[in-house]
Amino acid sequence: MIYYLLIVLILMLIISYFVFERDLLAPAVVLSIVYILSTIFAIYNIEEWAIELHSKTFWVIVLGNLTFLITAIIIHMIYGKKKKSRDSEKKSINEFKSKYINVHASKIIFVTLIMITFSIIYIRAVQNMAHSYGYASDYSQMMSNFRSNTSYGDDSLPSWILRYNRLMMACTYVLLYIFINNMIYNSKNKKNYLLLIPILLYCITSLFGAARTSVLCYFIYSMVLIYIILNKKYNFMNKINKKYIVRGLICVVLFFMFFVLTKSFVGRTDDMNGLYYISFYAGGSIELLDIYLRNPTYSTFFGEEIFRGFREILAKFGLTTQSGIIHMEFGRTANGVSVGNIYTSYRKYIHDFGFGSIFIFQFVEALIFSIWYEKIKKRELKVGIDMSLLFYAYFNTSLFRHSIQETFFSSYIPGFIVTGLFMYIWIYYFTKIKFTNGKRQIM
Repeated sequence: MIYYLLIVLILMLIISYFVFERDLLAPAVVLSIVYILSTIFAIYNIEEWAIELHSKTFWVIVLGNLTFLITAIIIHMIYGKKKKSRDSEKKSINEFKSKYINVHASKIIFVTLIMITFSIIYIRAVQNMAHSYGYASDYSQMMSNFRSNTSYGDDSLPSWILRYNRLMMACTYVLLYIFINNMIYNSKNKKNYLLLIPILLYCITSLFGAARTSVLCYFIYSMVLIYIILNKKYNFMNKINKKYIVRGLICVVLFFMFFVLTKSFVGRTDDMNGLYYISFYAGGSIELLDIYLRNPTYSTFFGEEIFRGFREILAKFGLTTQSGIIHMEFGRTANGVSVGNIYTSYRKYIHDFGFGSIFIFQFVEALIFSIWYEKIKKRELKVGIDMSLLFYAYFNTSLFRHSIQETFFSSYIPGFIVTGLFMYIWIYYFTKIKFTNGKRQIM
């Protein structure tokens, strides 16, 4: 059955690839690609995990992806008609109008000092807490203990450090946008590389927290921005540019290598080889969804998993005593092998609201991403920081992780209440954006 799943997903990819005019970043294309990759990695372990995919799992993934695809196609057809009517009045709606974002060196130095301060405070706080958990034979074991007691336990870093971390995280997203925009606009300006200092500082510091999620999100975010801005400038979708495709694939391979090489640094003490380690995360989600559907658990209160982020916010105001669980349950095994706790996005939908909710959540997500992407794709880039593009790239990282875990509804939307505010603050700081009469002026 898993081979049938792969064939159907490939057919969906082919359909979406041509319907969306060979646009690799079209939301429906992205969804198909990530599920194909997860299925291929699951097949890689078909003997190790003794995979016998149930028909229920097949239909959950196929119908869920099909709902997303059909919604996206309808949105694309609607915007296609609008484009034709506008093209009769305007010769080019994709004219590249990006502009070099000149950030004064003093601002970059100031932010770098803030980032250095944060790095020192954060790393010391993590290591002090890690040491408090008792003896560890090496650094990897120490980080494993830290993650067990914080991410999976009840312990936590001080709240002010967590807020400081979110502020620096938002700063890094804005800095990455400026760096990518400036490198595409004028790669010869050496001041661009000053921006890399605080960016790399945060990425390295985040690894000391025994997690690589931030680095993964920054990588996806950067690839999305580069793709959209380059396509606006060169329109390479209409003339497949092998140079960009090869470079993109090299970046993906290098990131996978980084992911494997840093596993012991963040407390992963297993002895898996590199390819199996990647397949464990990327392919394990398909097998775990199958295991879950055979022996499901059920929500103990409304939106236990899918609305966890919103419940956490309400809990701070005393409006609910439950915030929901962060991690899915461990303990499920395939052929006697533990496959972790990653279940694809579909697990949370089914767990909280049943099978019928798949169509609702997939429709809503497809609606948001498809409309948003069509608007960005069919208009000029705004001069300076295009905030709609920046926020789209930020949210789009959740779509790339759809086959591994659900984050759009449970984390990104509620989390954006704080992160989005911090992003606005940094955008204003770096570019002095003022809002007057609904129009933006960059000073």
